[in-house]
Amino acid sequence: MGSMRSFICLLCLPASSSLSVRRSQSQKLLEALYPPWKAPCATGVTPFAVREGTGRRFQGVSRGENSIAALLDGDKTYGEFPFPSFCKGIDLALDDRPELDRTFLDIGSGCGRLVLGAALGYSFSRCIGVELSSELHDIAEKTFALAGSPTFFDEIDADEPVDPAQANEAVGRCLLLNEDISSETGTETLQDADIVFCYSTTWEAAGDTLLGLTEAVAANCKSGARVVTTDKKLGDADGRVEVVSSLEVPNREAGGSSILYVHEVR
Repeated sequence: MGSMRSFICLLCLPASSSLSVRRSQSQKLLEALYPPWKAPCATGVTPFAVREGTGRRFQGVSRGENSIAALLDGDKTYGEFPFPSFCKGIDLALDDRPELDRTFLDIGSGCGRLVLGAALGYSFSRCIGVELSSELHDIAEKTFALAGSPTFFDEIDADEPVDPAQANEAVGRCLLLNEDISSETGTETLQDADIVFCYSTTWEAAGDTLLGLTEAVAANCKSGARVVTTDKKLGDADGRVEVVSSLEVPNREAGGSSILYVHEVR
């Protein structure tokens, strides 16, 4: 009954208010499942220090290299892009186009945080995360199992009630893949994707990783697909990929802000 009341209330609100409430609820759910640095954790939740340590261990980054800002152009580190800034990028990419019947893809999805964030904050039909690290993938699957469990939310101490049905419905639209984006399965996800996100802040501007993503996008993404990257632009791939908009957004991990680039595949 509580879930139905929440749904009815959202229908009664103006569209802007409804969206604001949805984003606020999504943020609270994400913070409960992926607590920030030194934040208290509910039972079964993986702390930020463990998520970060797992990612950096996989990438061979030493513990002494503590910030993304210190690793710019270093190609490797673990970070978690701010959800409100992520939403600004996805809104920019959608450009008022409908979300239904569209597929969202996060390349290098880590512990699945923004995959779930996309499902919570938007009405995409599918939200897919592709992550190469099996350890980060395992954390993502564990976290998604918590998100789908109503009893988990009994422990959350929030100013407003958190609706477990919202999380459960979102998880049902998500798919986590422990794959390389260049694998057959990874390539298939690119072919299906309408909106792609990649936290690329630390990649070298002319490095192999960025070049590889440019080539994969140009070769596999459908015409009209949009790709959002952070602080680094994709190449134009002989006119197949074009930057159509950009936006500066807050990102403390990158020293204060990041620039989002929205590319369209021609």
